[in-house]
Amino acid sequence: MRRRPRLGCVVLAVVVLPAPPAGAQVADAATTSLRQDVTVAWRDGRAPGRDRESFAIPGIGSGEVVCRRDAAFIRMRPTDTAAETSMWSTLLQRKGGADVAAVHNARVYTFSTPTSQTARGTGPAAHEGLNQRRPLEDRGEGRAFGLISQRSARNVPAAGAVSPTSFTLQWRWTGFAGSARDARCRVTATFLTRLPAETPVRTVASGGLVRRPGPAVSALNLNWRGDADAAANLVSRPITLPYLGTLSATCPPGRGSRPALTLKADRADLGPAATVLTYEGEGPDAVTSTRYATDPGTGQLGPVPLPVNGMLRATITGSSRTVEVVASSIRKTNDPDGADNFCEIAVQAVSGAG
Repeated sequence: MRRRPRLGCVVLAVVVLPAPPAGAQVADAATTSLRQDVTVAWRDGRAPGRDRESFAIPGIGSGEVVCRRDAAFIRMRPTDTAAETSMWSTLLQRKGGADVAAVHNARVYTFSTPTSQTARGTGPAAHEGLNQRRPLEDRGEGRAFGLISQRSARNVPAAGAVSPTSFTLQWRWTGFAGSARDARCRVTATFLTRLPAETPVRTVASGGLVRRPGPAVSALNLNWRGDADAAANLVSRPITLPYLGTLSATCPPGRGSRPALTLKADRADLGPAATVLTYEGEGPDAVTSTRYATDPGTGQLGPVPLPVNGMLRATITGSSRTVEVVASSIRKTNDPDGADNFCEIAVQAVSGAG
């Protein structure tokens, strides 16, 4: 019999990062985070009541992880459906005898275009399936990582001030096509969200959810809609990577432009290095790996190009420290009508001893 952990309490706050004044370059420091560990596990077909578990998305809404014999997915449900909320995920599975990656972007929004005055968007929730086929395959196994972020409604200038929530998932199920008594499933997930430094967090456990204080986390958003809006949102507010430097994002408008991340090292002579994995599209070639070093003259690492429509993971090391970065980005800068161009970037950096 599984022993239930002792119950505690957790105090959560709406996570809103204030937009910096124009031209401000004060770095946003790493601070505490909320870690949520989710487990959905059942066997011998005994799934009712054990086939789902909810989690919080601070500042955005809530979500749940589900594994039934007919469906397996992660779902988000924003509190404000007029805002535009994205749940980026990269699924890593084996298909056709090959290891493949698949990048997806589930979204919730009300207005279908930046200038729309009529609600023509999605429903109140969005999900990403863990299955490869429909109906669900008899056996399923894989892992994933993702980032949930939010910005203002599509029909107003973009303003993203909510700290994104990152997640990792692993899953395995068997016996879904046969007798119910042969079916079993286990999904584990971890969610991390930056919280203001003064926010107290205690460990609390209930069912398949455990909430606890997380590691030091920094986060940034950079969003604009329309070329006119881009002029005031070319560079993000920088964030501090402890003992390494400051990280910022850029997204210039114009045909051929590309968003990027740049790290300004604290010390050029001890500059950090980064291994960057970029994920775009689907298939065995959906991921590329690149190594970056700090320029000893400028003390700068990068610019590291962000995908046009995808995700990025980077491991940055230096001064006996390691920071893990996950980012999502999507942009359009070549539309003849400048009002229809846009850029959306969300980044989370998790600090820890190397």
